[in-house]
Amino acid sequence: MSGLANWLKLYKPSVQAVDFSTENIGGAISENEANQNMIGEIFFEMPSLAADGGVNTQIAKLFALNTHETEDLTNGKIYLPNAMDDWGANDQTAAAAGHASGDDDDKFIRFLGHDTNGDPIALEVSLSGDTVVATSNSMTALQSVEARDDTSGELTATAHPVKVLRGGATELGFVPGGYYTATSEFDLWLPATLNDTTTAADAATDPSGASWSRPRTLSTAVAIANSGVLTAGAAQGVWQRWQLPERTKPRWDLQVLIAVAGSSFLS
Repeated sequence: MSGLANWLKLYKPSVQAVDFSTENIGGAISENEANQNMIGEIFFEMPSLAADGGVNTQIAKLFALNTHETEDLTNGKIYLPNAMDDWGANDQTAAAAGHASGDDDDKFIRFLGHDTNGDPIALEVSLSGDTVVATSNSMTALQSVEARDDTSGELTATAHPVKVLRGGATELGFVPGGYYTATSEFDLWLPATLNDTTTAADAATDPSGASWSRPRTLSTAVAIANSGVLTAGAAQGVWQRWQLPERTKPRWDLQVLIAVAGSSFLS
């Protein structure tokens, strides 16, 4: 598995949208490596719409490429480790719990969503070890979560995973250790063949056959095509969908993580 980080790379497609007017996006893999700076590199900047404008949706593609000359990745799966489940219909408090070591007790968690009147809201709680700390007000939706430094207020990476909960009990997802955001705005779909050349008419239109999901753990990860075998030199296309609800509060930075797992790599 040590070879995975060295040989598995993310690459851009041959046609990337610069705005919603770009046509026939996606296609084959390009020669340009991606740096996982998803917003601004894979997705173009997109505003949240005003009241009654609905959800603003953008589609984009990238590839997970096995750059090794001879070795395959088997049991390959892909998931979104900082994804969150949808909030649901209930008005409830948001909550977070850190690690028992207390390594993140110098940080606070900011919840960005909508209040019980449907207005944009940002609520904050300070981390306290693995104690579940809840907001004082309820929310009707949660789009993203940020970890910030107690002193400076700046975005800061967590030392350990921080659990995000609804109502203090229902797990929605995690801010992974070493990162600073979690989000419920992104889904993925994997084409059924390696080295695919599927396209979408534009960044507002689903590619043909797309079936979106939001796997956030290894146990729910989506299997790579070819029965999970990413052969040497082959690439798995990954389509992503960004759904930004109306009147969403601005975020300074939103991380969108893609994890690829497998076995028998360089074994």
